Formats: sequence, C-alpha cells, structure tokens
Amino acid sequence: MTSPKKKRWAAIAGFISLLLGLTMTNAAMAQGIAKAAALGSIVVTTSETGVKLTGRAAALSDVEVDALMSIEKSGASGRMSTSQGGSFSLKAGESADVATVGISLTPGDKLSVELTLKSNDRELSSSTLSVGQ
Repeated sequence: MTSPKKKRWAAIAGFISLLLGLTMTNAAMAQGIAKAAALGSIVVTTSETGVKLTGRAAALSDVEVDALMSIEKSGASGRMSTSQGGSFSLKAGESADVATVGISLTPGDKLSVELTLKSNDRELSSSTLSVGQ
C-alpha cells in the first residue's frame, strides 16, 4: 500500500510534468509563429447587397508569398464557389490585401472561406471563416 506522503509527491510530480508539457507546447507554438514569414487574415465588411471578403497578408520578414482565398457559398439562391489570389513580395512589417471578393449573403446561407499563404510551396499561414455550418 502506498503511503499518503508518497501519493502526495506522486501527484505533485504529475502536476509538474503537466506544467512542463504545457510550457513546451506553448514554446513550440511561439517558435512556429516566430518562424512564419507572414500571417494571413480574412476581413469581412458588410455592403448593401451582402459582404466583401478581403484576404490580407502581414509580413513578419521579407517574403515572397503565394496567396489563395477559396470561397464556397450555398443557400436558397443556389451554390457558388470561387477562388482568387496571386503572388506578392512583402517587406517585413508590410501588409497587403491579397484577394477581395464581394458576394451576396442572406440569413440562412452557408459560407466557407479559406485563405492560404505559401512560400516556395511551404504553407506559412492558413485562416478559415465558416458561417451557418
């Protein structure tokens, strides 16, 4: 039988192991962000007829970015899918709109948007937006 003192120390050791694991996971995530040359985001603005979706890239270092924003929408008016993007050169600290698409959107529609930034076929960043899924 294990003594209460040994159980307490085992619990403390387990807790310390958990903290170390979380710390290493956070450090790895931070290192992944630090290694990323650019971060992507999807900006949504409303209009009289629907929404404007803008894919934006923010450079953390000088980088050549291949951007692709893919959109799928379905609803009472039917289905649509489109994609837009291109190649961009960004200097550290710069940001640029890499894709802009206007679509009609009404309550009940389903919308899926994904923005992917790559450099030399290596994914730098991926952002997604889902509505009504």
